Amino acid sequence: MNEQLKNNSSLELHAQEGSCLEDGRCHPGILSFNPGKGYVFEETLPRPSYVPNPRIFDGKHLSVARRRDGRIQPHLKTVTVDESFDPNVYCALVFEELLTAMRHANR
Repeated sequence: MNEQLKNNSSLELHAQEGSCLEDGRCHPGILSFNPGKGYVFEETLPRPSYVPNPRIFDGKHLSVARRRDGRIQPHLKTVTVDESFDPNVYCALVFEELLTAMRHANR
């Protein structure tokens, strides 16, 4: 890392509206040099927190999540296909589990 010390430099701060500068707190942003103004630090917008869709059913073959808009979203889990795999049996098991999940989701 290249470190340099610039004496007698001015620093201009562009904080987000409503942002409170607290000592000891990190502020994400961009530090740039403007020959006319000196150094300018521009605080970036805070990232919105990610909230995953809540899982309302978690079975052996599938899981079901409820989306923010209220819709239901099923997810199939991975399956190992080998010589003992029977697609008819697998599909019947998934169908039974999906029925259970849908009944559970409508409560």
